[in-house]
Amino acid sequence: RGKGEGNHEVLPIAVTRVFTVDLSRVDTSIVSHVTSFLTSSYELLNLALTGKSFGRPISATALKWSLMEEVARQTVCSRVATDAEMRFLPRYASGTVTWLSILHKYEHPLQFDVLFGGNIEHKYGDKTTVC
Repeated sequence: RGKGEGNHEVLPIAVTRVFTVDLSRVDTSIVSHVTSFLTSSYELLNLALTGKSFGRPISATALKWSLMEEVARQTVCSRVATDAEMRFLPRYASGTVTWLSILHKYEHPLQFDVLFGGNIEHKYGDKTTVC
């Protein structure tokens, strides 16, 4: 074969369609219900990072929380914190204290692995409490 000659097969062209969904038109109560099946603060955070409609503060709410912050707040209030613990939580999470961070702290409690001093011991063998 001479210069410039060779196998000139035509490659198949694949045509794909891209569909988009306007999530701003989905009722927030439906999204809240679906996200209630997520089991951890990491899953809620990942969902918040997937799109503006989940992670952006909702202007319709007085506190301007994101949808994921509201779901995290509902999770803390209904499944995680006791009534006594709820009294010590801030009424309005803001700044670095977000409902996602509060939920994360409940999922990963501080552990006291090493104890110093006399008469200090783990309560009932639980490393998250001392007496």
